[in-house]
Amino acid sequence: AILPGSKTTWIAGDGKKGILIYDHAKQTFKREVFSTEGLELSGDHIYAMLKSKSGTIWIASLNGLYSLDTQKHLSLHSNYTQKLPGNTLPSFRIRSLYEASNGVIWIGTQDKGIFTWDPKTELFYLPIKNTAINTAHITRITSANDGSIWLFTTKGILRVNTDNSSFDLLTQNHGLASENIYRGAAYIDADDTVYAGGTNGLSIFTPKIINTKTHTFPVHITEISIPNAYKPNQEKTENKYDITHTNKKTLKHLQNSFFLEFSALSYPKSNL
Repeated sequence: AILPGSKTTWIAGDGKKGILIYDHAKQTFKREVFSTEGLELSGDHIYAMLKSKSGTIWIASLNGLYSLDTQKHLSLHSNYTQKLPGNTLPSFRIRSLYEASNGVIWIGTQDKGIFTWDPKTELFYLPIKNTAINTAHITRITSANDGSIWLFTTKGILRVNTDNSSFDLLTQNHGLASENIYRGAAYIDADDTVYAGGTNGLSIFTPKIINTKTHTFPVHITEISIPNAYKPNQEKTENKYDITHTNKKTLKHLQNSFFLEFSALSYPKSNL
């Protein structure tokens, strides 16, 4: 993880204790270990860092979500037993961070989906109540020009309307090359063109052309098959009736078994 700044650049990764800080003016590196009242920031498995508008630095790691305020006071915000809203979130496996234009911090996890932190209440929330999303691995978070939040996951791409928390889930059925989007391999440019790299290659598309509407297509029963009465030493047979142009077929009392054939007239696939 890299956090660039005007005076320093912070670098963190795997296997080393603390944060490596590069001083632009001195052109030197130093490793700094942050700790507060016995709580120490582990340098292992740090996947994202974010400096908020207030100056607080948020750090996402597999050891939990940390924050470092302007006075260098370190706090841990992960607690598996936390109920939301609350002052911690119920996951230690934090993968991605993003600050929206309204100052809300979006936090993506590996095991519990997406959370938000509101600077007005200083509480964590569950912005989307959906079982599939609440267990998704969020690999990257960003936004588009219309203010929508985009979540790139291992199960597809979500476009979230922050006004009402509604969302569209984009999958291979919409034309994505892959639903498993790699960590950090996603980007939305100034023209709102979306780039998402995954298992099967790179998807490039403009959100305006996405068709997320669902359609109900007519299904017609075309044939009914009624088995004949079985007699010893004879092959089982059945009578087939074409009912394409009728809406009724009357069965006898003993004809208590039948098979239906049907035709779905159209299942078009929308593409990006």
